[in-house]
Amino acid sequence: MENLSSLETPAAAPKSAFRPSIALWPGLLLAAVVLLYLGTIGALPLLGKDEPHYVEVAREMWTRGDWVTPTLGGSTWFEKPALLYWLVMASFGAFGVSEWAARLGPALCELATVGLVSWVARRVERESGAHGLALWSTGAAASSVGLIAFSHGATFDIVLTAAVTLALSCFFVAELEKAPQKRRWLLAGLWAGVGLSLLGKGLVGIILPGGVIALYLALRRDWRGIGRLQILWGLPLALAVAALWYGPVIARHGQAFINEFFVQHHFARYLSNKYRHPQPVYYYLPIMALFAGLPHFW
Repeated sequence: MENLSSLETPAAAPKSAFRPSIALWPGLLLAAVVLLYLGTIGALPLLGKDEPHYVEVAREMWTRGDWVTPTLGGSTWFEKPALLYWLVMASFGAFGVSEWAARLGPALCELATVGLVSWVARRVERESGAHGLALWSTGAAASSVGLIAFSHGATFDIVLTAAVTLALSCFFVAELEKAPQKRRWLLAGLWAGVGLSLLGKGLVGIILPGGVIALYLALRRDWRGIGRLQILWGLPLALAVAALWYGPVIARHGQAFINEFFVQHHFARYLSNKYRHPQPVYYYLPIMALFAGLPHFW
């Protein structure tokens, strides 16, 4: 019988070379983003004239335990809806009153925005085989000057950005999805995002996603896409989400709220110069370039 010890052990199959510089990129990017958005939000005091106002409104609501009526100096403050105030109030309840706690909600909204961009890019990468699209898209979103700057302030623009991104991300992935049940859930996410947008900054929360979707369908000449939106149950869902605040505040304050919030701070603000914000037609073009950051145009 042949001695087993004399048998040669087959050579092990060569292992594929491990490239840590590639394998570690997603983890390093995630750690850098979290540190950038959460680690430095308390480094500066409240800035400008708006951020202190918004944080004080949330502090007064939190002190009273009132989730309905925004006040500033004890007087009603119906300039903006309540979603930002709710985020700040929840953070104050969990971590106490501080600049860091006031900005935690907006910073989490920006992390959610980056995560949604990454989710959509991964789905497109899977459908098209465009290798690296998810990583580069996530990096571009996370390093956007606008997202970095606004995540370090308790402002409504960040909350609106996250809500609109949720709505449009769900819409786009629903356009790619073939399974009917998954598509219905994605459309529910679209309409829930619209409802959160209404809570985030008022009527612009339905104009922005609605305008983008309408332009998308028009460019594709796909008017049947309107039927795919399931408006008959989707719009009531969005209104139900928005009614979490609009219902109680209208019930409590009635015409006074409607006049100040809708008439003055929506129509008068956008259709007149009552609030002294005149800007040229091309105003947002250089602003978008600045907020994206010049490296994104290389």
